[in-house]
Amino acid sequence: DTKKNPNLCVVHTLARGRGNEPVMLLLQKARPEIRFMVHAPKEEGKRLTTLYKQSFGLSRISVWDPVDQQSFLKNASEAHMAISMDEWGSFGRFPLDMAALGIPCITSRKSTCGSMLWPELCTDPFFEVPQTLGLISTLQDPFIREQHVHRARMNLLALQTDRNVLEESVRSLM
Repeated sequence: DTKKNPNLCVVHTLARGRGNEPVMLLLQKARPEIRFMVHAPKEEGKRLTTLYKQSFGLSRISVWDPVDQQSFLKNASEAHMAISMDEWGSFGRFPLDMAALGIPCITSRKSTCGSMLWPELCTDPFFEVPQTLGLISTLQDPFIREQHVHRARMNLLALQTDRNVLEESVRSLM
């Protein structure tokens, strides 16, 4: 955790998702030193950057296009937390990537991977903003952050084991 930047927060957003904005706005008001790395397609990234800067006053934002996934993951690995507040149901690749990088991810309950890997960090993007801010505050403690990462990795291993058992069972039926 020593190589993590306490002022860097990775944010995943989609064209259809607006759940991150209230959390980002309140987080920047509470901690103006926070810098956001937004994961969004290039055109959407330009639109979001303008929107965040003009409408929400968020000034410390950089946008990474998912096409450049390797560079994004390399730079994201320095963050000490991630936020993925997709208002729509999704598989949740982003929370999965964050578990692999060892970055706790506050995520929407509507994310399949998010709710399996980070159950204690799941919240509602619109109705539980105070709870989300409380989770962000809790994650400032390196020990608590590490506990969440450890649990997410154990959950990931359990999912992999369940998949292997299921595949073995299917093969034995053939």
